[in-house]
Amino acid sequence: MQIRGDRDLVRRHRQHRNAGISYDIALFTNLSPEHLESHGSYDKYRAAKGKLFKNLSFGKNKGLLKTAVINLDDPEADYFLKFNSQNVGFTLNNCYKKSAKEIISAEAVVVKDDGSEFKINGVNFKTKLLGKFNAYNIVGASRFAGRWAGVKGLEKSRPRA
Repeated sequence: MQIRGDRDLVRRHRQHRNAGISYDIALFTNLSPEHLESHGSYDKYRAAKGKLFKNLSFGKNKGLLKTAVINLDDPEADYFLKFNSQNVGFTLNNCYKKSAKEIISAEAVVVKDDGSEFKINGVNFKTKLLGKFNAYNIVGASRFAGRWAGVKGLEKSRPRA
């Protein structure tokens, strides 16, 4: 998906298909057992996903702050927070971690049979996408939408107190 001009792209990361790509921003939503068969073990899967975050700081400087956006509600959040000093955390459960420089907190989260609703920085979100995991995907992506695509109301997250 193209965002601005001919240099910005958002794409889903596949561990084995990204050699040579210099990422500026990485988003961690969760670590689930869905892809274990291709990695052999949970630890190997976590390490493979962690490579993206570790390599963030080694990529080509294109004028953007290398940023890791991390789901603070996931049990593996601390593992992914350790790779980058420019961490932005997001949460649906008011979970705060010391190593997140900024926090995106969804408020008034309601997950229903026909979708979900929540607020971020006073901006109302309503989606027909089912499941709490889709709410996490949207809240995490809101960082990209606000900071880099200029969606009004989402350009700022709360600095950590």
